[in-house]
Amino acid sequence: MISVEIERLTLEGLGVAHHGGKALLVRDALPGEVVDVAVRARHARFDEATPKRYRTRSPDRREPACVHFGTCGGCALQMLDPEAQVRHKTTATLEILERIGQIRPEQVDPPVSVQPWSYRRRVRLHCEIASGGRLKVGYRAREGRGVLALTQCPILTPALAEWVVPLGELLAPVSGCGPPSGIELAAGDQGPAARLIARSGSASASLRDPGARLASRGLPIEGEDPVTGGDATGGPAFRQSYRLNEFDCEIAFRVADFIQVHEEINRLLVHDLVTWADPSPAGNWLDLYAGVGNFSLPLARRAGRVMAVEGDPVTCETLRYNVRRNGLSNVQVREADLGRSRETPGLDGRVEGIVLDPPRAGAARVLESLPRECPERLLYISCHPATLARDAARLVRDQGYRLARFRTYDMFPQTAHLECLAFFHRP
Repeated sequence: MISVEIERLTLEGLGVAHHGGKALLVRDALPGEVVDVAVRARHARFDEATPKRYRTRSPDRREPACVHFGTCGGCALQMLDPEAQVRHKTTATLEILERIGQIRPEQVDPPVSVQPWSYRRRVRLHCEIASGGRLKVGYRAREGRGVLALTQCPILTPALAEWVVPLGELLAPVSGCGPPSGIELAAGDQGPAARLIARSGSASASLRDPGARLASRGLPIEGEDPVTGGDATGGPAFRQSYRLNEFDCEIAFRVADFIQVHEEINRLLVHDLVTWADPSPAGNWLDLYAGVGNFSLPLARRAGRVMAVEGDPVTCETLRYNVRRNGLSNVQVREADLGRSRETPGLDGRVEGIVLDPPRAGAARVLESLPRECPERLLYISCHPATLARDAARLVRDQGYRLARFRTYDMFPQTAHLECLAFFHRP
């Protein structure tokens, strides 16, 4: 047992102290706190410790709202005041931009934060049979200790949170079949729906019983099999959608499709992206990693033409459906794996601007294919500051962009994650 003073937080929400000339990472400890800790793991460059007693407490410390905090592998920052969370994540992100990318944005807009609880509209839960045959449904536990059976989750929207407890009973194995490996839940304007995930090597028929039980309790099931909710004709089963009223867009999605989890933050993010882009009525825009059209469709309401590029064929089907549904004749959808392609589709003509919304791995391959004379405007949406910093450095160094404007969005309150919007401009 040693006593240390916490100096700062990592972006992941770990307290940083030093002892014996070595960095010490402490969970659930805040800057300024003096904590008695027990070292639980030693590494070459740092050690890890668990708090045992708080000798002093930060004024920003709050009582976690969830009974599972500390054992659940999801939220990392519930002990920190929500406003302080936003300040911490924004500061840490700007430090990463400067440390990894050697870049400071010319303008940093105030961070965007609303509704820190009951916000998450899409989630994936895991299933595991515990001793005694009871089925556990929940998130991964901390430290890789299997699945944590949930009794509550205060970050989920009410439409999803009400299913947390019943799932253990409704997904329990019957008829000699094992349980699904997991379940995805998503809530649109029409309410919640679910998608069951079969275990490796299991037939889709193993999902019929639990799917029927969920459907009988009022939770629609989405899947290819008609019994578990797919369209009997083999067509898409779009069960939900959300509106972006500012742009008169209705965006349909499957449970399996990626959507931003915080509805209100997403609306503000889309507003800022289109406003910062400032497309001309005749301008051509390229939306890479377009998904279901969250940015493509609103952008098309202002621009002359949008080329929306997406790599997943099923998501492309959803995107094309949304283009037709919204009556947009100026959106072209192209399927291309941007993580492997050595050419960027749509750059063969004059392009006013590019929107990039890559996965956590970033957009390194896309940036390799950008021509020297690339568009004057590029907007980059990122959920991973380190890969954003890496890619931003390349845009500034190799393509001659300036990081003209930057903003963070608290898309994932209570967790260590956030969303960023970076506006790059070529003089």
